[in-house]
Amino acid sequence: KLIRNSLITGVCYAGDKVNRIYIPPPEEFYRKAGMKGGASVTIYYSGFPSSAVTAMEYAASILKSILPADTKVTVLASWEKITTEGVLANSSTTGYAPGWGIDAQQPYAFYPAALAEKIFGEKLNFDLEGDIELTVNSSINWYMGTDGKTSVLTYDLVTVVIHELIHGLGFFDSMNAGSATGSYGASSIPLVYDTFVENNQGRKLTDT
Repeated sequence: KLIRNSLITGVCYAGDKVNRIYIPPPEEFYRKAGMKGGASVTIYYSGFPSSAVTAMEYAASILKSILPADTKVTVLASWEKITTEGVLANSSTTGYAPGWGIDAQQPYAFYPAALAEKIFGEKLNFDLEGDIELTVNSSINWYMGTDGKTSVLTYDLVTVVIHELIHGLGFFDSMNAGSATGSYGASSIPLVYDTFVENNQGRKLTDT
């Protein structure tokens, strides 16, 4: 069973400088266009305007093109005002599975729902429970096109959504540092991404 914990969150912050750069979708996106089958990213929307849904679906289609064919991910997406200054969007996994329960390569680590299901080969929750929770800040001046021609006064929704969905797939750590001590994981068990984090000398921070 999944351990419910959405406290560890990936956040995308707004920058205060203008950086004009365009990275097109990967070759797989164009090669697989129109093909049936493949990966599945299903988004359940709450409060989204139709123009934002178009950008969301485009972002999901790019992600689907690079995921393994039998991957199935469900996303619970909310369009709401985020009061924390400078936050464009945030995301979290809806739960974790211990590696020892899904025959994972790292048995002593927690795996986020979407990744755990892929490894285990079975759904670990219901679709409407979601694998990823995504909140997009409705008060941001968004560019909702899909051509990357973002003006200097707007933020590109497609880019931010891809960023947050990848967090939801497990690309985030739980490292937390105070003035004298640090911590990670839940109940002293690291997230799987934590096991890859190193210091400047190349030593893994989970190597105690």
